[in-house]
Amino acid sequence: MDRITYLTGRDEEVTVTIVGVDEAGMAEGKISIGSPVALALLGARVGDEVRVRTPHGPEGIEVTSICCPERLPTR
Repeated sequence: MDRITYLTGRDEEVTVTIVGVDEAGMAEGKISIGSPVALALLGARVGDEVRVRTPHGPEGIEVTSICCPERLPTR
């Protein structure tokens, strides 16, 4: 699972992991694949600014890092 860090329009740094619906929990920094933030982040790269739909209107967030854990080689 990749950990993604982004800056909000209010210069708040947020780190999340995108997970399945049944694994989501903001207290652990895990957001559902179907959430507006996750949908905006899918396919984004470091340095990209993406738009997120919020109850207060669209908000821009900037991807500052994507951390991929080491994966075991497959056979």
